[in-house]
Amino acid sequence: MNIRAIESRDWPALMAVQAACYTELEPESEAALKSKWQLAPATCLALADAQDRLVGYCLAHPWNGQALPKLGVKTAPADGERLYLHDLAIAPSARGKGRAKSLVEAVLKCAKRQGFKKVTLVSVQGSQGFWQGCGFAPSARQAPPDYGDEAQVMAQHL
Repeated sequence: MNIRAIESRDWPALMAVQAACYTELEPESEAALKSKWQLAPATCLALADAQDRLVGYCLAHPWNGQALPKLGVKTAPADGERLYLHDLAIAPSARGKGRAKSLVEAVLKCAKRQGFKKVTLVSVQGSQGFWQGCGFAPSARQAPPDYGDEAQVMAQHL
């Protein structure tokens, strides 16, 4: 497996991975997800297999620290020292062997290089334990209702 930048050719596979992974939330549109990639291609990464096909991805973009981004909405440009990790998904066939954690580590490394001081995310579908294992801590901030009943805002200082 290889971690690289998301490319235009990856979008059909990325949308298929999203559909396979999100069973409790409605998948987002390609336009909404692409808006994150277009804002910050350096912090939007692909996990590719031996044939260089996308089997996982992470979308993260600058965030102003105000209202948490809503699902399914195009993201507007923002400045600041915060990065919002919007989405991480690994195809069921590619799970295991620490690949998701490696993808998170690569995004955090990119964030540090770009000068971000804090990364925030909303944990969904019972993934809080995974995110805690990656160094994120629960926040007192409330998740928007569209993230689901078990959603938890989490953050990590870099």
